[in-house]
Amino acid sequence: MLEKYLQHFVRGTQKDSVKLLDVAQLCFNAQRSSSTNKSAFEIVTGQQPLLPHTLDSPQGMRSPLA
Repeated sequence: MLEKYLQHFVRGTQKDSVKLLDVAQLCFNAQRSSSTNKSAFEIVTGQQPLLPHTLDSPQGMRSPLA
């Protein structure tokens, strides 16, 4: 799944793709798992990260699935 995600996120002709890997990793790790209903980020840190698309939504709102 991560391979497919990166194929859409990073283009082979980009010169700055290494700079984008941290953002891609954060976005990937912020997605909730259907089996645990928690993201990898939430399992490790105990909280879901605040991402731009969640800042205007009410507390407790689930992140959209990728």
